[in-house]
Amino acid sequence: YLLYATAPRVLLDFGDTDIFTAIAYPCILVTEKVREVETGGLPDPKRLEDEKFLAQQVPHAERSFPVLAWKPAPAGGESKVDFPVIFDRDSFALRQRDLKPSSWRLESATGLTLLDRIRKSGTPLGEYVKNRWYWGIKTGFNEAFCVDRETRDRLIAEHKSSADVLKPLLRGRDVKRWRCDFSEQYLVKIESSENVTHPWSDKTGKEAETVFAKKYPAIHRFFNSDDHRTKLIDRTDQGRFFWELRSCAYWQQFEQPKLIVPAISGTVNVAVDTEGYFTNNKASIFVSDEARFLAAVVNSPVAYWFTTQVFSTKQGGFWDFEPRYSSQWPIPAATPEQKSLCEALSGALIELHKPAAAKLPEHGLIVSWFEQWLNGLVYELFFPGELHARALHLFAETAQLLPDGKLPPKSIPEIFTASRDFKRPLRAMLTDLQTIDPVRLIESAGK
Repeated sequence: YLLYATAPRVLLDFGDTDIFTAIAYPCILVTEKVREVETGGLPDPKRLEDEKFLAQQVPHAERSFPVLAWKPAPAGGESKVDFPVIFDRDSFALRQRDLKPSSWRLESATGLTLLDRIRKSGTPLGEYVKNRWYWGIKTGFNEAFCVDRETRDRLIAEHKSSADVLKPLLRGRDVKRWRCDFSEQYLVKIESSENVTHPWSDKTGKEAETVFAKKYPAIHRFFNSDDHRTKLIDRTDQGRFFWELRSCAYWQQFEQPKLIVPAISGTVNVAVDTEGYFTNNKASIFVSDEARFLAAVVNSPVAYWFTTQVFSTKQGGFWDFEPRYSSQWPIPAATPEQKSLCEALSGALIELHKPAAAKLPEHGLIVSWFEQWLNGLVYELFFPGELHARALHLFAETAQLLPDGKLPPKSIPEIFTASRDFKRPLRAMLTDLQTIDPVRLIESAGK
């Protein structure tokens, strides 16, 4: 309706700024009605994406109007009470036709063009992994099914069968950039009889519970303690029996190489897991043998910029990384050699984020350098034309430094020193990246 029947005059989106005492996201839109619309008279939204239809039926959509997506100033900076002055200074012109029925992007024409280009340069992550993305496990009663190390050890000491169903668990807060901070949490993994056949699966009532108690006596006693039994029985999310987890058809996927993405975060924090961790429902997984290559792309400034343009925001400056959003991250086409080189640097960063690596001399500088290097490779995948026009061939130079496409952990200090040598062109190439227009726009958004 706003596109078809009105002509916006001004738009100011305050986002997360605390304009009101209540939790609200104030957006001020001033628009003028330019046509009457009968009930049911709006065109199909898909038609409003068609250039020819817009030109013929919505000529006012070519008009531009000032827009500002407010960014809170740092402490001591400009106040929100100064918004009239700031709006006049920082607002940009946006064509009405760029406010698509599917979603509104409050971005300059340059930014919208870049967003469209990045989308077209890659395959959405969800499609890239052949839709092998999944939510973490929802237990319905974490106090019983998610236990700490002390409880795990006690249950195993009481009966060794407990070890068969106690699996390492990551919560959303345990997933960091390039690493998983395992906090000694464990999942009591008892699958639903709807998915697997247990010794009790063909039994009913007390007979089934008797078999369960005999198979896992320590777990059975634990489930019957501290009011667990009543809450287990009353919970909605359960399997065929109250001691089972809800039906899940993808248990085996957690044991495959995968990306783990926390559901909510203040920035892109994606980790690679090859250890077979399970996750709770505050994280999702993307299963792929190319997890390290995918992490190189997703942890890059390109993916972060895409996130700021497309993903939904949460109160407090956080982003929503649920699969409906994270599955949209574009993954650019790459040759096997390019993937191998990205995986080598990605693997180095994974090693550098392990606790033992913190002892390396100049550890912080090494991490920063490998991040910059890997980001340069990702930029070349997305914008090869611009980079090659400036004689920036980062993959070719990387292949010279890593001729077999591998970077063993013990070689990290040596490659760090060699790659930063002023006699090699890599250092100058990474500096010259900032002269590339798309790179400059993406990098400035993260500052």
